[in-house]
Amino acid sequence: MVAVGGMADLADRIVAQLGDSWRPQSTVVRVDPPHESSAGRLTVKTGGGQPRRTPSRSVIWAAGQSSQPFSTPPPQPPGQPADVAVVFLAGQRSSWVPPHGMGVLVGPDVPFQTRGILFESEYTPPGARCSASQWLLKVIFGGKGRESIDGLTDDQIAQRCLVEIRAVLDAPVSPDAIYVLRRRIPQYVLGIPEWRQTLTQWSAASDVHLTGWESSGVGVRDLARNAAAIVADISSRSG
Repeated sequence: MVAVGGMADLADRIVAQLGDSWRPQSTVVRVDPPHESSAGRLTVKTGGGQPRRTPSRSVIWAAGQSSQPFSTPPPQPPGQPADVAVVFLAGQRSSWVPPHGMGVLVGPDVPFQTRGILFESEYTPPGARCSASQWLLKVIFGGKGRESIDGLTDDQIAQRCLVEIRAVLDAPVSPDAIYVLRRRIPQYVLGIPEWRQTLTQWSAASDVHLTGWESSGVGVRDLARNAAAIVADISSRSG
């Protein structure tokens, strides 16, 4: 699924739709459950601010915050989190063209930190992810394995990634640009389905809605499905 206008434009449109309800700088420090005096709404206390009641029975909270706003904390995912980097490499199609297809996976028996390579320019419509005259690769790099990437600089990640994809693809890949993005995606480990089930039970008991890659799937399509389900549930409660 490719968002019309790109992912950045999609995020801008969501923020515009939220208006004053978008508070990226607010840190949630406590969430009180609905009670009679709150007219059945959650009461949210933010750092340095006055408690306020949400316009619906839902609240958005970044799981990475150091504070724990719920009286009963959500169940933690299995395994220890490991740093994962997403590395984008782009170049001119006049010098090299990626193979046809979705991409390649790198098995755990291979002593590389590259976990997978996606041929972004090949499985999307021409010009959707980059200029039609360019190729674009997306590499999932790091995660739980032989060596952590926590101690590597972005430049070290970029250079090591380039060496590894040249070996995997057996091709003289020479990008014009390399971009390293860290901590943008979760790494899924064994036990995730069971954990998601306990998370669903916790959210129902806590009367909150959860969304995001880690709890609701991967990619825009999964996030859209989850968002639609949340909207439908809130709408049904509102009567």
